[in-house]
Formats: sequence, C-alpha cells, structure tokens
Amino acid sequence: MTREEKADVLKKKAAALIQSFEGRTLPAEPFKIKPWAIIMDVQKYFSTNVEVINGSDNPFSRPYVAAFFRLNDLKIYMDELSKTDSQPGPV
Repeated sequence: MTREEKADVLKKKAAALIQSFEGRTLPAEPFKIKPWAIIMDVQKYFSTNVEVINGSDNPFSRPYVAAFFRLNDLKIYMDELSKTDSQPGPV
C-alpha cells in the first residue's frame, strides 16, 4: 500500500468518526474523560478537534493524529454514557 492509499484510508476513518457524532447530543455538563483530563466545554472541544482534522491534508501529522484520538475518546465516553442511560455528574 502506498503512502497516498494509507492517507486516504486514514482520512476516511476520520470522516466516519466525525459523522458518527451527527444527530447525537453532546453532554452539556463538564466531565472527566480521563482521570487527569476534564472537558469543560464539550461543544468547543468537539469543534476544535474537527477543525484540526478538516484543516489538515496530512493525516500523519501529530496534530491530526492527536485530534483523531481525542474525538475517538469522546465517542467512547458517549457510547458508554448511552449504555448506562445516566447523565454525567458535575466535576
């Protein structure tokens, strides 16, 4: 697989990840996504990471990869939250 093909695969994965948030309501309250990390403004967190991904043509760059993993962590958190049907508590 060439570098261009790998880049296309990564871009498609990022697009699918971003699309998985469509129609979902982001948490309104701050929460701990990791024991050491608190997200205070979820909408800003989401939109900033989407901007980093959409603003880069190089899916191998550190900012792109970091934004992808942050969005993936948010998706995992929201998936777990929807399984328990509970609301996130205040931090």
